[in-house]
Amino acid sequence: MITLNGLNEIPLSEFVEKLKDKFEHSPWVAKRVGEFRPFSSRESLYERMAELSKQRVT
Repeated sequence: MITLNGLNEIPLSEFVEKLKDKFEHSPWVAKRVGEFRPFSSRESLYERMAELSKQRVT
């Protein structure tokens, strides 16, 4: 399992690969959220993913 610091530091392509199936099975969410790194907590990462997903729906 990769740490939050690890996620913050890896290239975007690896970030997407690690998270592509973790949120709604939507790689586009992982790609977009990766542009907002670094994250200070898992909660802030999750909140940003939820926000981006909701924006896409509305």
